Parts: sequence; structure tokens; C-alpha cells
Amino acid sequence: MIVSEFATALGEGATLVTPNNRLARHLVARYDDAQHAAGLRAWTAGRVLPWQGWLKQLWLEALATDAVSEPRVVISDIAAGHLWHRVIAQESPGLLDPRGAAVQAAEAWATYHAWRRPDDPFEGWSRAGIGDDAATFSWWAQRFSAALNELGLVHPAQLAGLLTDAAPQVAAWRGQHIVTVGFIEFTPQQRRLLAALSEAGAMVTTYGLPQVAMPSRHRVVCATPESELGHALAWARERALADPAASIGIVIEDLASRRAEVAARAEDILCPALASRVRPDASRPYDVSLGTPLADVPMIAAAIDLVAMGAGALPVSEAAALLRSAYLPDADTTWSQRSATERRWREQGVRWISLSDFMRALDRTDPVLAAQWRAATAPGNITRSPEQWASDWRAWLHALGWPGTRPLGSGEWQAGEAWSRLLAAFGSLRFVSPLLTREDALASLRNMASQTVFQPEAAPARIQILGVLEASGLEFDALWVAGMTAERWPPVAHPSALLPLAWQRERHVPHCDPAVDLRHARALTTGFAGAARDVIASHASQVDGFERAASALFEDWDQRELASLPVPEGLAVAIAAQRDALIPGDTDAAPPLPMNALVRGGVGIIESQSTCPFQAFARYRLRVDAWPAPSEGLTPRERGILLHAALAALWDSLRDHATLASLTDAELGARIASAVTRARTKLDRERWNTLPAAVASAESERLAQVVRAWLDAFEFARTPFTVRDTELSLPLTLGGIGLKLRIDRVDDLADGGIGVIDYKSGRAVAPVNWFAARPSGTQLGLYALALRAAPSPLPLRALVYAQLKAGEIDIKGLTADSAAWPTLTPLPQMRHAPIATWADLPDAWESSLGALALEFRKGIATVSPRDGEACKHCELQALCRIQSLDDPAVAADANDDD
Repeated sequence: MIVSEFATALGEGATLVTPNNRLARHLVARYDDAQHAAGLRAWTAGRVLPWQGWLKQLWLEALATDAVSEPRVVISDIAAGHLWHRVIAQESPGLLDPRGAAVQAAEAWATYHAWRRPDDPFEGWSRAGIGDDAATFSWWAQRFSAALNELGLVHPAQLAGLLTDAAPQVAAWRGQHIVTVGFIEFTPQQRRLLAALSEAGAMVTTYGLPQVAMPSRHRVVCATPESELGHALAWARERALADPAASIGIVIEDLASRRAEVAARAEDILCPALASRVRPDASRPYDVSLGTPLADVPMIAAAIDLVAMGAGALPVSEAAALLRSAYLPDADTTWSQRSATERRWREQGVRWISLSDFMRALDRTDPVLAAQWRAATAPGNITRSPEQWASDWRAWLHALGWPGTRPLGSGEWQAGEAWSRLLAAFGSLRFVSPLLTREDALASLRNMASQTVFQPEAAPARIQILGVLEASGLEFDALWVAGMTAERWPPVAHPSALLPLAWQRERHVPHCDPAVDLRHARALTTGFAGAARDVIASHASQVDGFERAASALFEDWDQRELASLPVPEGLAVAIAAQRDALIPGDTDAAPPLPMNALVRGGVGIIESQSTCPFQAFARYRLRVDAWPAPSEGLTPRERGILLHAALAALWDSLRDHATLASLTDAELGARIASAVTRARTKLDRERWNTLPAAVASAESERLAQVVRAWLDAFEFARTPFTVRDTELSLPLTLGGIGLKLRIDRVDDLADGGIGVIDYKSGRAVAPVNWFAARPSGTQLGLYALALRAAPSPLPLRALVYAQLKAGEIDIKGLTADSAAWPTLTPLPQMRHAPIATWADLPDAWESSLGALALEFRKGIATVSPRDGEACKHCELQALCRIQSLDDPAVAADANDDD
């Protein structure tokens, strides 16, 4: 088409006008290819412009000839968005999301100007009683229009109307040849401008969508959208290999919402070897349109985070990502050391990281970079012009060493250029906001970066993956159109919420009038049918679990069997295909430990082995640790540390029951307060500094209250005792492994023997579960065995869990007789007692707990949780992948949230 119909016109100086940039670039490339194929070495550049670019060029020409009565500067879309936000924030201060409203208002403003009639003012909507949203928009639009006039600016949506009025006065437009290409339908505003240019003497020619001669058209049915995408990519790969010169297109109806998935599948199917062999920005045989927000590009995200860090603080997750960023100096050699800081932050429970916090972290891992950052001066919290903010941010990033010291790839270099353009555009906000506070400047920068689409330029790819509108007007050798279900094509109407619905219907605005949407869909369908010699349209028969039918617009296309198309095969499929060749192995057993090997973990090893053998193996052989969860105050682990330390300090002071009983309330309160103060030293000062003063004080008060509640509820009522040991360390060899245990407290009882107390800051385990087939609460049993193995063993008469949970103070335990601890049930009186006599307890535990220790030593690591609760409180599902097991009962337990 381009050679036969447009080459002569372009050569003679005609201007081709397209609906979008992609088609403009496509036509320029086709024109240049044709000139080169004709043997030319130099030729006049083809003048092909997208509609908005053409309007701005006409505006400059109109200004140069004084054809415009009120010369104005064209406001950029970014500056216009900022002005919309400012107007809406001032006029509607109660809105939860003024920036989101600004986006919708900008879209409504453009739609209004494109589809309005010449005598069609919006000002009356605020008084016509047509709806709150439209009335609100009318008031916003009046304020926006007044601001434009006051600032001497014109919005791009207004240009076509102003140029229509100026057309008779611009002599240079007479005799011009204007060719419109690829427009499905013109808006009333566009039609008025083209008519005015024609009446002024310009020659206007209109071409629709391209149509190849005798195309081959087929439709296919795939099982799911995932299968449909795989078949489309496999088909494109086969066509590209068969004809290296072919241009191939894949149009995906919902590409905007699936872009990440599409890019990943394209990488896997079209060029699987590249992912592991070359740099990420190396040339690919495919290109995915639409791009990504500039704010999501890692290099730019790091820059914005650094700017935000200089202005205040970052959430801990964003600060941690910044520490790991490849765009800090020497990141390639030090990022792993820097990344370890995130765990420390999470263990401390911090949620926000300031610049000083960041530099203290760097002191541990990278003192050179910390010194460099301390020498930098962050922009202060004073009002500045947008240009000054942009300049200060450039200087700040340069001082911090962004974007790092390693060479940048092509895509990264282009991202840096895009960042420079963004800052320049930010500086242009001076037209609408001469001064900005630091908070407004940073918020505007983030908003601009999120709305700026970035897609690095590369050599033209042979396989183009496009959205519906991006593909309109393009030509291919082969084309696949995916997602053509009856529910999605024609698209569902989505009228503007800010424009009167009746106004939109009267003017046949797209996305409001079903008849217009059907007409557009028919035109696009016809365009796709003629865009290539070989065209396939597809749909998925199952989408989100529901049956889907093909769009009726493709019902006259010939049906093609899916079996005739290539099967999707990528790197993942190839790896899966090799599984039969893998050597089978016993995945339930790890290498055994040497006999009597000393292992770290203490009682946790035996408890985890009983809970789930794989859990014990992962935690205590692989040393897999849970990722700390952020906490508003102290974490449960920290509270447990403080509780144990406070009780140890208290009983080191009291020593016996008699002293406890002799104290007045005030004296006991002072002892508890002193113990809490000593316990606080178990957490370093830096951790306490991360907590608000009120929270830190409340934690101390809560701890003191819990300790006092425990004393009042259980310690005062006991028979006399003396505390023999606190935090007693003992070794234990069991089942062929050596353990180190630490007993919270051992008491000498008045009538002989000892009692063992283990403090629990959570819920304690009842005795009935100590002797289950897969026991829980194994600590006391292990302590009993360790005390029996001590050089001078004393008779054990009580085993107690002290439940010190705020509001749920309780006690769970067993005694040899009622005299040892009167409030506990003696073992012989226990209902359904699993052990006949107290003397039999150690042997029973030697057998049951010893078997668990032996399993651990032998490497038994079966994924076999005791029950659903075991998985609910375990953090290893990503490693054991229990949800993938064939046993539905196990999978159900693992996902049980009741």
C-alpha cells in the first residue's frame, strides 16, 4: 500500500496524518524501504505526523502568520494534569483521591472538546440539575479554563477548534496536500478542522485501514487464555523460522492488563536461551507495545526513592529494595552485604527508614558510601520553583552516586535520558505553579513518573505484540488476533462518569453508545482481516472458570482445528519434558548426622520433628529462618525475651516464697519495676529508639502488669519454695544427638525434691498433648531427662508451664503429688492418664522423645504435618510446597484458615 498509494505524495511534500505514533513510524519506515529498494541513496524525508503532533505544528504556523487572535503557549499533558489536580484539590478538598479525579477530569475534558457541537457550552451543566458528577465537572472545568486563560495557555484538546477558526487566515495552508491514514472514524472536532482546511484551499485525502488482496482468514478455539497465548507465540515462532523476512503481528485484546505475563511467555517461547546468556536489554526477536510506567523502571524507582529519602523517610520495604539496588555505587560487589540490613530492620520492628537510619546501616556494610552520603546535602524543606527542585534533585542524586558505578546497558541509558526529560518536564510546571512545597513537589514527581510510559527503543522486531488500537492501520505478513470472545468484542461500554449521559448518547460518543462501539468493532475487525495475507482470530472457551463463546464478528471466518497449529514449547516445557530422564531419589531423607553430634536448636529440634519432620530439617539442618514480620510495637519474640529476663531478674532478687510473701504492695511493685528495667537492657538502645516513647512506656507497663498478675494468681498461693536456679543450662544426649537446653527456673520444694517451670508468653500446651503419638509441648519432657542425667540428680516432683499471656494468665502442668503444687492435678488423678506412675515418666519420654531425636539424626525429613495447625503457623510452605502434594487431606489441612 505504501509504495503504490503514498510514495509519490510523500515525495511531493504531502503530509500524512495518523491517529497514533506507532502507525506514523511504520509508514515512515515503509516509505524509506521503498525508496531504498528503488535504488535511491538520498531522498526527501517523508512528512508523517500523528494527529496531536500535526496540530501543534499547525498551531506554530498559525502563530507565525498572526492568524490567532490570542497567541498562547500549548500546555503539556503533564502540566495540564498538575493544573487539574490543583483546581480539584482547591474546589473539592474532601475528595479522597484528588489525583485520580484529576485523571478522569482530563479524560472528560478531552472527550468534551472532541465530541461537542460548536454551540455546546459546559458551563450550564452546573445549574441544569443533570447530576452531581457532571455538575461538579462543570465547575472544575470552568476553574480549569479560567486558569488557562489567566496563565496564557491553551490545552491540546482545544487546538483543533482554534485552528478551525484560523484556517481561512493562513495562506501557507492553501494548496497543501493532507492525507489522513488509519482513522476508523473522525470526531466532530476533527471533521470540522479538515473541512475548514479544505475550504481554505488545502487538498484533503482520506484513506482508511489497509486491505491486502485475497487474505486467508481463520478462527480457532483454545482451552484457556494461557493456552491461547502459548499457541499464538508458538505459531509466530514457526512463521518467523520459516520466513526470516516476514513481519508477524500478535494482537491481544487485553494486553494492558496482561503485559507482564505476555512478556514472560514471549521470552520463554520465542527466545528461551537469551534469558540466561545475555543482558536483559539485549535485542529480542519480539517487541511488546504499551511500555511500562517510568516509575516502575528499577533505575528510575531507585532515583525517586533517593529523592524521597532526602525529603523524609521510606517504608522499610522500599528502603530495603533501595539497599539492594544495582544503581548505588559498587552495588555489584556489596549489594549482598547491604541487603542483610533488611532483616535487622524487620527484627527491630521498624516500619519507616530515615536518611540517618539508612546511613547508620551503611556504616556497618559500606562505610565509604556512608561517608560519601554524609557529605551530600539534601534539598531543604523550603518552597522552591519547579525548575529549582529539578536542579536540586539532579545535584542530590549526583552526590549520592546514582546511577551507580557499573556501565549502563542500552535500556538503562535510555531510562536515564527519560529521567532527564521528566525533570525538564517537571521544570515546565512553572507555567501553572511558580512555587512548590517539598511535599507537593515530591508528590507531583511521583505522579508524573507513574503516568509517563517508558519503552526503550531498539531495532525493529520481526514479531510485534500489540494492543487492539496500537495495531490499527499496520500491515503484516501474518497476524494473530487473540481474546476475541463475545463478552469482550465488541468492547463493553464505559461512558465517562463526569459527562452527562444523555449528552454522550446524543453525540454518539464511543464507549457510551453501543451502536457506535459495534460500528468501531466492525471496522477494526475488517481492518484486521485485511492487515495480512494470513490472519487467525482466536478465543478461549474457558475464562476464569466460565464458558465463553467466540465473537459474532468472526462467525463467517473459516474454522481451523487447533491440532493443525504448532504446540507451545518453551524452556519451561523443555525442562518438564526431561523429568523422566532424571535420576529418582529419596526426597524424604537427608544425609544422617554422625553419632552423638552436637546440634544447634535445643528443644526446638524435637518439637519441630514432632510437628513436621521437614520443618525440623529445614530449620535446624538447612538453617532456614522465618522472615520477620513488621510489628507496630515489640515483636512476640522480643516480648518473650523481655518476659524471661524480667522473671529471672525478679527471682534473682527475691530467691524464695517467704521473701515474696513478706513484701508490701509498694515494695513488690518496686522489685518488679527494677526487674523490668534490667530486662529492657536485653534489647539494645537503638531498638528502643525506633519505638515512639508512648509505645515503649506501654510495653514496660504491660510487662510489669503481666508479671504481677502471675504472682498474684499462682505464686503467692504456692507452698513454700526456694528458687534454686534461673536460666539453668544443661546438656542432653538423646537419640544419638547432643542438645543444649536452658531451663527457665528450678525450684526447691519445702518437703523435698524440685519443680521445673517453663515460661510461655503465648498459650501453653495442656498435659494431655505431651503424651500424644506425635507430642507437642516437649520442653518439659526434655528438661526432665536432662535433670535425670545430671551428675547429682534430685527427685523431680512438678513440671509446669506458666502461661503469661496478657489477659490469659494460666498454668498447665503435672505433679507427683498434691503437696508439690496444690493447684495442679497429680498424675495419678489425671483423667485418662497415659502413664501409670510418676516414676515411669522419664522412661516414657526417653522412648517417645528419643525416637524423634533418632529420626532427626537419621535425616528423616518427610513433609508430614501433625495437623492443619502445624501448617498454619509455619513459614516454610514455599520450600516444602505442601500445596502441591497429591494427598487432598494434607493440602486441605495446609490451606485451612478456620
